[in-house]
Amino acid sequence: MDMLGMNRLMSGHVEVDETYVGGKRKGGKRGRGAPGKTVVFGVLERGGVVKGRVVSNVKRSTLQPIIRANVEEGTTVSSDELKSYKDLSKIGYDHGVVEHGIGQYASGPHHVNALEGFGVS
Repeated sequence: MDMLGMNRLMSGHVEVDETYVGGKRKGGKRGRGAPGKTVVFGVLERGGVVKGRVVSNVKRSTLQPIIRANVEEGTTVSSDELKSYKDLSKIGYDHGVVEHGIGQYASGPHHVNALEGFGVS
């Protein structure tokens, strides 16, 4: 079953990204691995729908099955450089990556800006 009980698979160009939500804490680690945060994973079909759900972690074994259940094989998928997305091209997607770690936010048609602007990330 897909993330929200909708059976239609996303296609065309899809963005995937994760974010961490929760109350502010002074000091300590930010972002991935920060204590007390909830991980929300989002999938956005450009010109279509957005789906999101709370996940227990951002491991490949958690995120890739969600992508497979919600995104049609052969679809163009844009993501950031999180290692969990690394093998998307090996499992049937046209995968493009933006490297936020080096200040890159778009690479040709690949970006996750629409999903980030939605508020999921």
